[in-house]
Amino acid sequence: MRTAVTVTVKRESETRWSARVEVNDGLDSIVELLERMTEDRVEFKKSRAEAQNIIASILCFNFLAFLPFWHNVLAKIDRVQKRP
Repeated sequence: MRTAVTVTVKRESETRWSARVEVNDGLDSIVELLERMTEDRVEFKKSRAEAQNIIASILCFNFLAFLPFWHNVLAKIDRVQKRP
């Protein structure tokens, strides 16, 4: 049974790159969905392999170590860019 993730991963903004801050908020849900995709034999083999590659990229030390830093920086930049 497929279930929906409460977070939507959107195409990154070309004009406001600080909008990427939202990815951190749903990271657990995204990883869980990708893990289910890798185990779901209904998915195409290519989709399962791509999901596995994304998981490996997300769960690497560098990504996880810098995530809090970038979340903090991008949140502040995003707030400034939204000011009238």
